Amino acid sequence: MHDDDSEITPARVVTEGVRWLPAVIWGLTIVIGLGAIVTVVLWRLGVWFQNQAPNLQYNRTVNSQGYQATLLKRMADTYGDVTDTAITRQETPAGSPEQITLRASQLNSLRQFCEAAAQLSPVSQHLPAAMTKQVAANCDGGTVAADPAAARPIPPAPSQ
Repeated sequence: MHDDDSEITPARVVTEGVRWLPAVIWGLTIVIGLGAIVTVVLWRLGVWFQNQAPNLQYNRTVNSQGYQATLLKRMADTYGDVTDTAITRQETPAGSPEQITLRASQLNSLRQFCEAAAQLSPVSQHLPAAMTKQVAANCDGGTVAADPAAARPIPPAPSQ
C-alpha cells in the first residue's frame, strides 16, 4: 500500500471499493432472495387465511341452533306439502295430466326435504323420531330415494 495511509485519493477509494464489490453483490443477492421468499410465503399464507375465514363463518352458521331449527321447520313444511299433494293425488284420476303434475310437485318438495335433512348436523340428534322415519323412507344421502314412499298417493279410505 501507500506510505501515507491517512491520505484518501480517488485511486485508493476505487481500489478499496472494488475489493469489496463481490461481497456486496453476494450480500444484496442473498437479502433480495430471502426477501422474495418471505414475501411469497407470507402472501400465500394470507391467501390461505383469507380463504379459511368464510369457511369458518359458514361452519359457525350452519352448526348454530337457529340454523338447525330453520332446517327442521323447512323440513316439516315441505313434508306437509308432500302429504297434502298425496291427498290431492288420491282424489285425481290416475291417468290424468294433473296426476303427473302433482307427482312432479311432490317429488320437488321431497327433494327440498331430503336436501334439508342432509344439512342437519348430525341428523340423528336433531330429528324427531317420526321425521327420522320419513327421511329413511324417502331420502338416500340427501337426494330423493328411487321409490319414495311419500310420493305415492294416499289410498282411499275404506268404506264403512
